[in-house]
Amino acid sequence: MKYVKRLVKALGVKLALTAIRKKYLKLNGFDLLTIRETIDFMEPYQIKKISGYLTLLPKKANCLDPRNTLFPVKQIVVDDLYVWEYKNLKKPIGLSVNGSVVLEKKVLCTDHNHDSFYNAGLKKDLRPVLRVPGLIAPFSHVREDVGFIGYYDFVIFVLVKISRIKDSLPDEIFSNLTISYPPFSGNYETEYLELLGLDTNKFIDSTQTKVISPHVITASGGSWHPNIEDIRSLKRNIFKKIKPTESLKKRIYISRVGTRRILNEEELISLLKKYNFTIIEDTPRSLSEQISIYYNASFIIGPHGASFTNIIWCQPGTHLFELFSSNYLPDYFLHLTKELNMEYSAYCEESFKKDITYFEKLTEDIQISIPKLESCLKDLFED
Repeated sequence: MKYVKRLVKALGVKLALTAIRKKYLKLNGFDLLTIRETIDFMEPYQIKKISGYLTLLPKKANCLDPRNTLFPVKQIVVDDLYVWEYKNLKKPIGLSVNGSVVLEKKVLCTDHNHDSFYNAGLKKDLRPVLRVPGLIAPFSHVREDVGFIGYYDFVIFVLVKISRIKDSLPDEIFSNLTISYPPFSGNYETEYLELLGLDTNKFIDSTQTKVISPHVITASGGSWHPNIEDIRSLKRNIFKKIKPTESLKKRIYISRVGTRRILNEEELISLLKKYNFTIIEDTPRSLSEQISIYYNASFIIGPHGASFTNIIWCQPGTHLFELFSSNYLPDYFLHLTKELNMEYSAYCEESFKKDITYFEKLTEDIQISIPKLESCLKDLFED
């Protein structure tokens, strides 16, 4: 008990719990590899490597006041990316509840950390076992453990890896593989897997069934700032199945319901209609519809949200204008617009709050000053 108290005092509760879990798992024979150790250990099985790079995010001012910088110049380290193909009939691989690849008690780190395995590894594994001849293992986190819950997270952390794996294998092998990970359960998930050429009848929820295979293909994860080669791979593979038709370029407003919505949206829509914007309601759409909307957009405005993941389908030169709440300003889409040769603007009222939780920041609604925003739009459209 004294050891635990000292640990909590030195590291804090969260880090202390992680340290205790690590120690317990090690005592039970698990060897949790770091990212570097995983890359070194899997080097004999490497079938693809994409080099990372350094990039600079440009300085971006608040459109309300050019003197006020929302995003300073920032250097981004874009990760090296790997695909590994393991084959060994005598030493098959099993997937943990959270989708981690486990080979003789060595737990690979393919998605930045072992946060989900710390929970999964502490529990007795009562899942039924399914043995398959070949397996794709693309993701190693249960959403609830790490907060990866939405469309952006699925596309950037799971789907691009599956596309990278597809590029690394002959089609006849890829299309016959089983795939297993903790599902995101969005309608888009099944549709995307089918578009990439997988048999969704061979999708296995790793939280419910333990899949074991002597032939496993897995890949390293990227980051919140994805490697452009992953984005190009995904676009190339999806456009083989869905080739959007060119139409009249439109200015579009992406509405958002639920959290991070525009409180005075009716006023905002009235303003945008003066500038010939088409209003895109926040309703379920097929991937084909979503891709077409973004592919044929010339200017996109709306509150920061997962729908903007679809800017990966935009053409170069398209302008993204993000509307931010005062306390949550991630730069993920600024990074994507830079990588995709798009234009970018941002609006934020900057009424910063103290003593606000991360969840409150994440879900905070947005109030727009219509006169101020109109001034921004005039500047943009009169240039």
